[in-house]
Amino acid sequence: MSIQVRRTIVWVLSVVLGLAASAGIIFGLFQTTLEKYLLLNAVLLASSFIALFWIWLDYVFSTEMLPK
Repeated sequence: MSIQVRRTIVWVLSVVLGLAASAGIIFGLFQTTLEKYLLLNAVLLASSFIALFWIWLDYVFSTEMLPK
């Protein structure tokens, strides 16, 4: 598998998993709506999860987007 394909997989998976984790926290754990939680807070939560997944998926897929 080429490095470009692996990097695309890392980006797509990190966004999908980050959004799913954020939705799970907001709707499942907190049991609230976006109106009460605020959209800005949801965006910040999602971006944090996306970054977290991106770092680990970069390591797992050995895409070397992060410097060593």
